[in-house]
Amino acid sequence: MLYKNSKISMSEITPQVIEKWKERHTEVFQVNVDDKTGYFRNITTAEIKSRRITKVFCKDEQRTAVNTLKLTWLGGDEEILNDLDYCIPAFNQLQPIFEKKVKAVLPSMRF
Repeated sequence: MLYKNSKISMSEITPQVIEKWKERHTEVFQVNVDDKTGYFRNITTAEIKSRRITKVFCKDEQRTAVNTLKLTWLGGDEEILNDLDYCIPAFNQLQPIFEKKVKAVLPSMRF
């Protein structure tokens, strides 16, 4: 197991839950990989400015994917976090969104 989910399971996610996430995080992204669904928020400016994000992104693609998804996970099918066959494709869907946010805050940082 790569990550033990402490957030909400897929069966508990309702339109009302998603709306509350949007109120809190502004941006909420639904990622589908095969028959699995996960919900993620964007990386925050505070996480980027505190350099916490630099600990997350590294040269190892698998580690970067797992760390980033753990950091931004809101809920869904845990297989997306626990199985690299789901984790890597999920990260690949979110990576352009994360890159855009990081580059807006720290233009010199590279992925």
